Amino acid sequence: MKPVFYLLISFIFLFSCESPKKMMLRGRYHEAVYASVKKLQKNRTKEKHILVLEEAYPKAVTQDEERIKFLKMDSKPEAWDEINTIYVKLKNRQDLLRTVIPLELDGRQINFTITDYDKEILNSKMRAADYYYTHAKELMESDDRKSNREAYQCLVKVKTYYNTYEDVDVLMQDAKFKGTAHTKVEFRNNSIYKLNDEFANNVLSVASGDVNTEWIKYYQTAPSSGFNFDFFVIVNIKAIEISSEKVNEKNYSETKNIEDGYAYQYDEKGNVKKDTAGNDIKVKKYKKVTCNVRETLQEKGSRIVGAVEYYDGQSKQMVYSANVQGSFSFSNMYATAQGEIIALSEETKRKLQYRPVAFPNDIQMIEEAKSDFNNSLRSSLKNNSRYLD
Repeated sequence: MKPVFYLLISFIFLFSCESPKKMMLRGRYHEAVYASVKKLQKNRTKEKHILVLEEAYPKAVTQDEERIKFLKMDSKPEAWDEINTIYVKLKNRQDLLRTVIPLELDGRQINFTITDYDKEILNSKMRAADYYYTHAKELMESDDRKSNREAYQCLVKVKTYYNTYEDVDVLMQDAKFKGTAHTKVEFRNNSIYKLNDEFANNVLSVASGDVNTEWIKYYQTAPSSGFNFDFFVIVNIKAIEISSEKVNEKNYSETKNIEDGYAYQYDEKGNVKKDTAGNDIKVKKYKKVTCNVRETLQEKGSRIVGAVEYYDGQSKQMVYSANVQGSFSFSNMYATAQGEIIALSEETKRKLQYRPVAFPNDIQMIEEAKSDFNNSLRSSLKNNSRYLD
């Protein structure tokens, strides 16, 4: 949406900053007509805009008609699409003109030639659709995927002209199928760990999700017996690494000065000092408190190392290989304390709320790493889809 939005903003900015007359003087007759009509829709007596429209409109028509004449003389069947586009442009511009005519200036009526373009539009529409339909069928005579993709786009163009045209829908399905790189995804486990079918199916399901593209379709199983795949993608688990369970301890102390009652102030004679109200003067007493902390960190890690291997379906030769991996880190920190808890910071107090937990077993560590591995696999399939062209 952004390119369209910016184009629209630029178009509005262009018309707001440049006058219709300047557009006309620069040979941009179609834009000059559009801009001057928009001005006249607000005020149909504005002389300068009437003059621009009177000069720019026939020049815009001539410009388009000369282009059509050239394309027809060139006799290329693929030109009918452009010819139809120009005829539609001529009709739309004329319909826009009709919103402000008749116009008068200094007592004279401004005359414009009104043309019926409907017949030419229908004729060029028919010829353009026929060209794209015929060209698509020619392209589909080949089993080449790129040719069938081009054929599909031609048939899409036919649908823009006629929603129903000959057997276009059937041909589109056929071109779509023949233009698609049908790819079988398989799982290999070459690690020392035994992985169950659920693990394999979960990894393979990544290719059944959002990594399919317009022209690449992944399969876990063949849709029918004897189905010929264009490519094979092997998700190969090469190694699974699991670190040992680690417990690291750190001992430290925290101290704090806290209030511990009060003491009287005395003068040189040993008498208690008084304030201006006659009250004894007292000062706060502080004492240092200490708390010893033992902080414990439990750690364990796992890593799945693999590759995505691309094979040609006919030659069975590898065409590309990309590394993928996923990891997981288990970490749990807790603390115990001896001494005056009041001496501890708020952060350390929070650590006292945590407790030691059982380490995940190896299977759990592999399962946790699988999620990260699947994300890496998904990115790899998306980034390397060019090898399935």
